[in-house]
Amino acid sequence: MLTMMFVNPRTKNFGSNLNSINGRTEIWKASIGVIKDNWLLGVGLDGETWAKKYNIYAESINARKDTPPHNMFLEIWGKSGIFAVLFFVLFLISCLYKNTKMFIQTGDYYFLLVTAFLSFAAIFAFVENMFLMDIRILAIIWMVLGLNPEDKSDKYQGKYYERI
Repeated sequence: MLTMMFVNPRTKNFGSNLNSINGRTEIWKASIGVIKDNWLLGVGLDGETWAKKYNIYAESINARKDTPPHNMFLEIWGKSGIFAVLFFVLFLISCLYKNTKMFIQTGDYYFLLVTAFLSFAAIFAFVENMFLMDIRILAIIWMVLGLNPEDKSDKYQGKYYERI
């Protein structure tokens, strides 16, 4: 791990400006500028439209141009608007709540693993938008959520149930 820090060119300048975190704070500031102007409906899902609007703010604060927000919440808000990011956050919270509740009721570790996976994804989403850029990762998330067993706790009154 330590060797990778010295070999990887992306980490060489990491300690030079700790306020920057390799330029992410500047990218976030420029992204927030785009969001302030387009907070209701966003700029649209087209990457070129985002780049045009983002580059205006990036130039003004000396941030990298043609860069995604490196924050999934900012990307959803910037491209799709406030309603999309609110629905996304509500969906994420409901999935976390459901799986935590099911783990407590059933003791099935599958629900704990899904909760841990979604918690990691939510935390990781604050510093990266990889889940939206890489279709393979997005497919894994949807498969995990799709394979999530139906909530049968009310039907069985909190007893353990067998998965089909």
